[in-house]
Amino acid sequence: MINLPITTPVPKNIQWLDTIVRSFVSRHLNLRGYSFGMKSNSVSEVLEYPYCRLTPMRTRILSNDRTQKSGYSVIEMEVDISVADKLRADQDNYVETISDVNEILMQLVGELTDQRYYIENKVSLIGDINIENDWEQNDDIVNRATATITFRWPFTYTVCNIPVEPICTVVPSPLYVQNGYVQNGYVSA
Repeated sequence: MINLPITTPVPKNIQWLDTIVRSFVSRHLNLRGYSFGMKSNSVSEVLEYPYCRLTPMRTRILSNDRTQKSGYSVIEMEVDISVADKLRADQDNYVETISDVNEILMQLVGELTDQRYYIENKVSLIGDINIENDWEQNDDIVNRATATITFRWPFTYTVCNIPVEPICTVVPSPLYVQNGYVQNGYVSA
């Protein structure tokens, strides 16, 4: 099981969302597998069913009303989260599989909107969440549901907390006289 601290000092980014979904999968009694990214074209990807897949789609950094120093206030990250379950050869679990994968996605949304960890870290879901069903997909013949979810959290990046060397700036020094001429010297700050 993956444990999450109540608040996290680490940057909130794709790796952090991956940890959140992995944690949900590891704690869910019905999920057996997890995958990250687009579906692999290789036949080497072997997943246990039902499984969950996180696919980051796009990130937006939204500007604010310039009341904050950086000029940006929030990050929004849109992801697709899919849950799939394998159909039996006789397909007598056809309705059960699509019902279960939809139910698991709704349970994930419930956790993301109500669990203390997300509230403490100022993470919210915004907009409507659309769940699309795919029937009898891929060579494994699975029923799958995919939710498009947009996460939002505060933009906390500043010059003080990013791992870069400081910029060496050149600033004008006061005017001085050298050899009878007024010079404008420059010093490195």
